[in-house]
Amino acid sequence: MNPSGKDGRIFGIQQDIALSHCTGDWAFLVQGDEVIHEKDFSVIRAALDHYSPDPEVLGLVLQVLHFKGDYWSINPWMYWNATRIIRNHCGTRSTTDGCDFRAVEHEQMIKSGEEGRLVKARVFHCGWVKNPQILKRKLAYQHSRHDGEVLSLKEIERRTTLLAQFRNCDILKTFRDTHPQVMEPRVRGMGSLRTGRNRWLNRRFYRESLRHGLKG
Repeated sequence: MNPSGKDGRIFGIQQDIALSHCTGDWAFLVQGDEVIHEKDFSVIRAALDHYSPDPEVLGLVLQVLHFKGDYWSINPWMYWNATRIIRNHCGTRSTTDGCDFRAVEHEQMIKSGEEGRLVKARVFHCGWVKNPQILKRKLAYQHSRHDGEVLSLKEIERRTTLLAQFRNCDILKTFRDTHPQVMEPRVRGMGSLRTGRNRWLNRRFYRESLRHGLKG
């Protein structure tokens, strides 16, 4: 099996190719299904100015909001933080599937080590807000890149219980802030899948919390 088609390695390889073409002192990663809120630009700019003189700081770690099903439901059980800004020209490379970065001499991710600094800015991850049929194709594509196995859309739905992505909206955390301006037309065109039922009164919320921990 081609090693680039295992565990999503192809994503990290392609990310590193893009990184090799970056010429600035810092590189800012925004993946195709991510958006940065304009309210956070000044926070990011200030962090860059503050940490640029310190060569020990190799990355800035941002908060990640994972929207699931609609633009008002956040999955609190996915990873909360990710390194999205890295110091360039110091040998830093992507993790296996491109979700974070590692310093060349370390095995752990930058966000987990002393080389990273947490910044109070947000990444809006919207890749799981899609029409169900489009989401099926996305899952089939991702599975082939992570496991090297090409599955039919029917098999993907059977294995991943696709509809659960939408049924679980009522037990996810409610998003009550504004979205980035660039997303406003898309947000206005997407209805809410939430039932309005209090998730704290829903047994499925507690079952999920027992599996993954109570994370918000």
